[in-house]
Amino acid sequence: MSRTPRRHRLPHAAARSRSLGERQAVVAAPIAFDPVPMARRRAGGWSADRQRAFIAALQRGASVTLAARSVGLSRQSALALRSRPGGEGFAEAWDVAIAMACGDAEEILRDIAVHGHRVPLVHRGRRLGEMRRFDTRLLLRLLAASDRVADRSVDRAAAASAAAAPALVGPDGSEALSARELGFLRTVLRKSRAGRQA
Repeated sequence: MSRTPRRHRLPHAAARSRSLGERQAVVAAPIAFDPVPMARRRAGGWSADRQRAFIAALQRGASVTLAARSVGLSRQSALALRSRPGGEGFAEAWDVAIAMACGDAEEILRDIAVHGHRVPLVHRGRRLGEMRRFDTRLLLRLLAASDRVADRSVDRAAAASAAAAPALVGPDGSEALSARELGFLRTVLRKSRAGRQA
């Protein structure tokens, strides 16, 4: 008696796609923007409705190529429309839509890294149960990415304070370190802490 191999669908993949589908169904309100004005109307061109549908596809997580295909146009024409005069609103909506889609993907990755994913335990074709598997590398990458974002915000804040106050004053009224010197010291301290932790 020959057995045909059974394909095991991973339950966590189905649950994840279902939750992503639910998220896409409840996507935030469409992004409001002024469509790029067209000099002449073409039957197969970038109408205002097609521009809105393209931005909505990007907001749902489609790539630029897939979003352009979904409205019957090409990636190159979308990029050309973005850089056209009067296309600033379209370009801004494009950036916002991609940022929203990346936020969803980041949320899913963070959920997998923190809570793990379920893996079925199968022995001789019978499912015995399931266990949670954690991806430590994914968690470390997310932590490194959040550190980079935090460092950038600290650097921006230091640059803003340096522009506002060229020199810091010590408690006794004497001139202390300049903002640039203080920023340099913070960077050195951050790197030395990172070296000790590694």
